[in-house]
Amino acid sequence: REPKSWLAGTFGDSDQTGTDAQIAALWALHRDRPGLHIVPAHDRRGSNAILMTPPDAVPLAFGNDSFLPHLDAARRIGIEPAIVPLPGSGLDIDNGPDLALLMQRPSPTHTWALLAARGLVAPWSRAGGASTKGRP
Repeated sequence: REPKSWLAGTFGDSDQTGTDAQIAALWALHRDRPGLHIVPAHDRRGSNAILMTPPDAVPLAFGNDSFLPHLDAARRIGIEPAIVPLPGSGLDIDNGPDLALLMQRPSPTHTWALLAARGLVAPWSRAGGASTKGRP
């Protein structure tokens, strides 16, 4: 049975959160379960995805340090959040160190394409990740 209302959010400053497989995995854990499931950044400072029922259970926070405020907000209203680390979703690229890490991990993402268009990384190639053509 599907919940009547819920909120799913993936954040644009995450490296690869939001693939169909990741969303399906998160939903499989949350299905028919009121509460909050949260995908943390690798440093447990940022929040890379949230699935919650009801949709307004916890106010969303943004920025480098959103993870702990999300947990605290849930606990204040009696919800014990489920922390769900997902492969490929660890970076929270709204800070310099995570952007530097992203630039070392070729990926078929819009962020990688933007960096390649600016000449900061090699263009992505389906055949083998980042190509060496056109790199400064």
